[in-house]
Amino acid sequence: MPLNGTGLLANSQCLINGVGSSASGIGNTLTLALNMTFPTLFAGTRIVYVAARDALENNSGWQRMGVWKVPGATQTTTTAVAGMNPARGAGIAKAFTFTFTDTKGANDLGVMNILVNDWLDGRHACYLAYARGSNTLYLVNDNGDALLPGLALNGSGSLSNSQCAVNGVGSSASPSGNTLTLTLNMAFGAGFAGNRVFYLGARDVNELNNTGWQAMGSWTVQ
Repeated sequence: MPLNGTGLLANSQCLINGVGSSASGIGNTLTLALNMTFPTLFAGTRIVYVAARDALENNSGWQRMGVWKVPGATQTTTTAVAGMNPARGAGIAKAFTFTFTDTKGANDLGVMNILVNDWLDGRHACYLAYARGSNTLYLVNDNGDALLPGLALNGSGSLSNSQCAVNGVGSSASPSGNTLTLTLNMAFGAGFAGNRVFYLGARDVNELNNTGWQAMGSWTVQ
């Protein structure tokens, strides 16, 4: 489809309208704007991968540059991952806020997981677990096969592996009604540089309701 302001492209997962789509180049930068629509059957959290190659076939490779939630999915568990803030950005350190809900109340939430990596792999990752009952945050070791000693979220102490560190100062967990807000003051190691995806999950205290992993944000460690 020529990007001349007309036409349509579509498959079962998405539609691109030529109206509102364009490509414009200034200096070293090309900006591609696509007017996209997703059908309900594609509902869920989706990762946006972007890549580019030049006339000589030099290729950037796929980069994880964002996450988009397509509405329409029916919640089948009492627990849910509500979101994170910021959901996109760049830097070496940031206080992130993660929000989880439970229709039976925040005290019904058991363990909430956060995995930062290229994909769903706990090895050489920033893989965290928050146990609400004990108000303790755990970090998985570099090999992805054991938990490091936990950190009580009381405003002191820290956790770290080769990929990330969490400072107890600036970190907290706040339940209110059906919602639990988890704030983690995080820093990433220089060796973890690149575009990373935040995967979140939650399960209740009785292990009966599990959201499964949800891609909720992306971050460029630089």
